[in-house]
Amino acid sequence: MPNPDRIMIAIPDEREAVRVIGGLSRLNCCTEILPNDGELLSHLTRFQPHLVLIDCSRQDSFTLCDRIKNDHNAMVVLICETSNLDGIDRAVTAGVDDFIPKPLEDVQLCKRVLNMLKLRHQSS
Repeated sequence: MPNPDRIMIAIPDEREAVRVIGGLSRLNCCTEILPNDGELLSHLTRFQPHLVLIDCSRQDSFTLCDRIKNDHNAMVVLICETSNLDGIDRAVTAGVDDFIPKPLEDVQLCKRVLNMLKLRHQSS
């Protein structure tokens, strides 16, 4: 059996992060919450995620995206308000691969994540 895809959840609200993990549970992925402890690179290096879900409300969301795209091989999906055009523009500049609008819905979340993982597998 192949190794499951690894998804890192970078959502500052722990309850929301746990809810997202629950929503992704049917995808047979390995998930981990990225803590807000300043040890960003060590967590990324240790876990080696294939995909990182970043909530735009994280204070370091654009820095995090930029670091992932420069130092790691993971795809990045930003969770944000679609009305936040400045944030979307900054995210595109930082190299985001896709967006998921708030409020999060489990079905849409799973479909978007599945599509991103399929793209990742096709390109590797």
